[in-house]
Amino acid sequence: TFRIFTFLILGLLALQAQAQNRVLSGQVISSTGSGLAGASVRLKNNAAVGTSTDSAGNFSLNAPATATLVVSFVGFGSQELT
Repeated sequence: TFRIFTFLILGLLALQAQAQNRVLSGQVISSTGSGLAGASVRLKNNAAVGTSTDSAGNFSLNAPATATLVVSFVGFGSQELT
């Protein structure tokens, strides 16, 4: 019984590890390669989780590793990233 119990706990820890958020970071750039300051980066199915890019277009966001990000900027169309 001890081995079965240990196996179940390890299995639950593995499931919990998969559900944890990770820091996703990157840079939003224009077609000319310059960073876009103030672009919006948010989760596709949870608009409450998001951020804006800094002056160089960089962002960092806590989100599930499998999250789909939606990037938008005034004057440009939105783009989804997986």
